[in-house]
Amino acid sequence: MHELFLDIETSGLNPDKHSILSIGMVVSLNGLEDYQSFYREIRYDELVVSPEAIEINRYDFTTRKNRVPLVAADEAAIIFLKKYFHPDEKPLPIGLNVGSFDMQFINRQMPMLAAKLSHRAVDLNSLMYMLAHKHSKNFKELKKEMSDKAHEEVSSFALGVSKHNAFYDAVFNLSLYLMIKEDLIG
Repeated sequence: MHELFLDIETSGLNPDKHSILSIGMVVSLNGLEDYQSFYREIRYDELVVSPEAIEINRYDFTTRKNRVPLVAADEAAIIFLKKYFHPDEKPLPIGLNVGSFDMQFINRQMPMLAAKLSHRAVDLNSLMYMLAHKHSKNFKELKKEMSDKAHEEVSSFALGVSKHNAFYDAVFNLSLYLMIKEDLIG
């Protein structure tokens, strides 16, 4: 069974006002040893930007090189998913806040991708919350500990990008998921 890890970077928190700046997806074929990736940066002529969002994702607006229109990214995402999932299958997106944040933007701004994905999502924060209870730990401390470990692992891949890049964060989600899965089910 293939699993889909997804992350986006946005120009703000409101999907009706702000835009998807980039999207990263990783399909796990065999954990971190074998995965396929998709990454696109989006080009806009006009954009509403929240300074707080840009402070977090450090998006560079000075270059338009290799950026594509949103509709082209939407189409390319479908082509990517068709390589790994049956036409009738609706992959379940997995990630941090993927259902409560990422999918809100995707549902409004990338309709072809939204139609291909499941309406359900696996939120890694919820799974870490369960682990905190399992180990009688503080949730924030457990999340920091696991996140630090995942960042260390993903950074060792020398991806050429850092956190708050949609591709990096999609790989990070895969790493974090594997740690959680190992702890929960062995």
